Amino acid sequence: MIPIFRAKILDEKLQILNRGMWRDHLKSFRPGMLVEVIVRKPKEVIVDQLRKYYFKVVAKILSDHTGHSKEKVHDIMKIKFASEEDPVTGLLMIDSVFSNDSEMSEEEKEAFILEVRNWASDFFNLVIPERQRVDY
Repeated sequence: MIPIFRAKILDEKLQILNRGMWRDHLKSFRPGMLVEVIVRKPKEVIVDQLRKYYFKVVAKILSDHTGHSKEKVHDIMKIKFASEEDPVTGLLMIDSVFSNDSEMSEEEKEAFILEVRNWASDFFNLVIPERQRVDY
């Protein structure tokens, strides 16, 4: 595992925010050793509230109704609502929805959840409450 350290840029200098961990990590390298330093804007943290709502409410209700695990329900919903066939290979390309590698925007995730809720209503006659109407 390679740790990621947060820093601020002040007058073209880096101010490491957790200097203790930074120093401890640097001790794991030999003096004079060549290393790489990457400076980039922090990646946006996945919208945890959407993920929590989806798995604790939406996938849970579907899991309870179908008898499948929440993970299996999620896999099925990704195939149904977050996939497309590659026209060249014919392979099914499945988007990541809630992982840290997902390229979906918050709006796309909300649309995915709405599609799942609507499908559950149409197919199973299940009423899955909106995120704002449940405590999870």
